[in-house]
Amino acid sequence: MPRPPAYLRPYLDAADIHGGRFEATLWRSRAFQERRFEVLVEIADLDRRSAERPLRIVDAGAGRGDFAAFLKARGVPIESGVGIEAVEPLRSAAARRRQRGWTYIAGDFLRERDLFARLEPDLIFFSGSLNTFPIASLRRVVLRAFEAARIGIAFNMLSTSGARRGERTAPARRVDPLALLAWAL
Repeated sequence: MPRPPAYLRPYLDAADIHGGRFEATLWRSRAFQERRFEVLVEIADLDRRSAERPLRIVDAGAGRGDFAAFLKARGVPIESGVGIEAVEPLRSAAARRRQRGWTYIAGDFLRERDLFARLEPDLIFFSGSLNTFPIASLRRVVLRAFEAARIGIAFNMLSTSGARRGERTAPARRVDPLALLAWAL
């Protein structure tokens, strides 16, 4: 069996220990995760957009389906949602939640070049799923997502501007937000 890519190894290792439980997502806490979800919804203006018409959403790196559960609890109507997850115990945990309108597929959005385009999404969200990618890979994924999404994409990263001296964030990498924004523009 081929060795998994470095960007997936931390999640696979965590899933070996924790199965499909929250700890395998490598989030610091549920509160930290939920705050990131709130910001993504705000950035995408999802409350307004979904009120105008139901949307087709992709959650890239869906983990246990927590973003879909967050949207449901918030009352955000969607036409359909697809969660992409490469770590099987997490994908299975999401599928077992049986969230109305959502399906969860196994996929590696870096290696599968046309994955986003095949899904024909309105919006693509990444919440922490890019944190273990080298910057060149991150850019490739973001570009493919941008090209595939009818409306746009929203993602969060650990910022270099928020780094505290001596703070360890591994396996997550910090990214210079101004450099990434300049590239994106």
